[in-house]
Amino acid sequence: MNSGEEQAMQIVSSCRGIYKLTLEGLIAELPKELHNYPNLTKLQLHKCGLKEDQMGILEKLPNLTILKLFGNSFKENTHILVFSKGGFPSLELLSVSSMYRITEWRVEEGAMPRLCQLRIAYCAGLTTLPNGLRYLTNLRELTISWMRRELHRRIQEDGEDFYKIQHVPSLVIGEPWD
Repeated sequence: MNSGEEQAMQIVSSCRGIYKLTLEGLIAELPKELHNYPNLTKLQLHKCGLKEDQMGILEKLPNLTILKLFGNSFKENTHILVFSKGGFPSLELLSVSSMYRITEWRVEEGAMPRLCQLRIAYCAGLTTLPNGLRYLTNLRELTISWMRRELHRRIQEDGEDFYKIQHVPSLVIGEPWD
């Protein structure tokens, strides 16, 4: 970290009462004590260039209800997102947008048990949805927009991935990107 990054992280580390945090710009690593922020319920990451192992810190945030991942939230060489079993216990809304380099997304059974809204847009590398979406029994709204035509084909009612999302009452499927 450069001195500007260190200074920003020191400021964040000193604000234990925060409930909403937006991090924009390269930081590579989150404060290790972030899980000790009891009031942190909303987090937005944009162009942070986080290392892959930082997902483990995010998943352990006990009261996080809203997570928005934009742009290069993770390093450019990160191609796989993994949401582990037991991860994100309170998450209700997840937005994943403009994560172009992600080619695979895994959602393990038991991850995000309270998720009710999921928004995915402009993730050109994804050609299929995570198999684990079928485990998200509280998911009430799924919005997919500006994704590859192949993914759109797979999630149609007669597509090979429809079984993953057929339990979701509100499916909003926008135009394909390519």
